[in-house]
Amino acid sequence: MESVYSPIPQKKPRAAMAALGLGFFITVLDATIINIAIPTIADELNSSLSKVLWTVNIYTLVITAFLISMGRLGDYFGPKRLFIIGMIIFAIASFFCGISSSTELLVLSRLLQAIGAAMIIPQPMVIIIQTFPQVHRPWAFGLWGATGGIAAVVGPTLGGG
Repeated sequence: MESVYSPIPQKKPRAAMAALGLGFFITVLDATIINIAIPTIADELNSSLSKVLWTVNIYTLVITAFLISMGRLGDYFGPKRLFIIGMIIFAIASFFCGISSSTELLVLSRLLQAIGAAMIIPQPMVIIIQTFPQVHRPWAFGLWGATGGIAAVVGPTLGGG
């Protein structure tokens, strides 16, 4: 499969890094924030714990199932395009998570979030390579990875608040 895009050098690497970090942060945060809130969600939606646990399971399963294919689609259509589409899908699905009045709607919204997250997660690696000269890539990859670590720590704290 031949690519339909040409890499375009970034003129603003710091802005690109901020967007990439934000994308990774929200996808990891979303994976961890819900864990502490499961009992509260079950109470609010008058649902069983086993049903509400699907909000966690579906997110992880869908990301795992789609991650490699979304990376390949990024190679074909362009990582920036897939990253932006993933962010839009993730944002819309997050809105629906917030207004969900049933466990089923929440699980469906989390499924859509996971599709967006699977589009977001693999793209920064290519964008960093295209954006930063080789000498600055370790810094960029380190910063990008650190945002995920911070999100993993912050998530349960915010979810339990």
